[in-house]
Amino acid sequence: MAWLDYTTKFAYSFNGEISVDDTYIYGTVGSGTNTVKKLNKTSPYGLVFTYNLFTNDGEYASTIDDTHLYAGYGGNINIVQFLKSNGSIIGNTEGIDPSRIKSLAVDSTYIYVIRSTSNFVKMYRKTTPWDLIASFGISGSSDGQFTAPQGVAVDDNFIYVTDVTANRIQKFNKSTRAFVNKFSIVTPVKIMVDNNYIYVTTQDNYVKVFNKITYDLVTSFGGTGTGNGKFTNPIGIAINSNLLYVNDSGNNRVQIFNGQSFIYSQLERGTRGLNRGVFQGGSF
Repeated sequence: MAWLDYTTKFAYSFNGEISVDDTYIYGTVGSGTNTVKKLNKTSPYGLVFTYNLFTNDGEYASTIDDTHLYAGYGGNINIVQFLKSNGSIIGNTEGIDPSRIKSLAVDSTYIYVIRSTSNFVKMYRKTTPWDLIASFGISGSSDGQFTAPQGVAVDDNFIYVTDVTANRIQKFNKSTRAFVNKFSIVTPVKIMVDNNYIYVTTQDNYVKVFNKITYDLVTSFGGTGTGNGKFTNPIGIAINSNLLYVNDSGNNRVQIFNGQSFIYSQLERGTRGLNRGVFQGGSF
């Protein structure tokens, strides 16, 4: 069985979402340390900088834009914005909902937040006064409702939310927050999107890749284990320069895969779809 080409791995104990830019890898480290670590993106993946949060345990989410890092925090100060370059704190949301933050995403204007005790998505302004702009979703299994949201991602037009117990991903209009569409996937956890694909980690230790337009499954790879390309609790995923980074937290490592060679190698094994590298109804 062919799968996304395994490239390399390195040992590090991140406990939540990870982010990658052209130079560095960023990830949360909790369990009493309450920090976000910045590592070099190339071997030997050394520690470059530590962003320190406050004296409360449990931050599990962080994300980045071009100049800032945003860290979810379990105390009364909920989301902290740092300068990526030197760790200076720019601002934060305060005391709105002290439950643990499960997932973060950002665009040019807003921060999108999922908390571990809430069945909705919140949107905050990215700059002062850091106010709450909108909240959408309620508990339930109908369209636009959630039972256990775990991950959020955004692109130019849409918001994507995983729901681990409802076994689905829902898509919302970014401007109106209206429900747009959904597709089924067993126990989805973390999610990210690029121009063509939706990348999802699952509770049963797989990474699944879907066509962003048709929602067809392009491939599924991984499975439980400690060998190269296997996972134990993959709870973070990021992509940069055609490399896919997976936080394999149960194995205390980050694994890196070559996404571009995956698309083309799979193309040779299946039936060509409407777009290059896409399979119609493919399952691997």
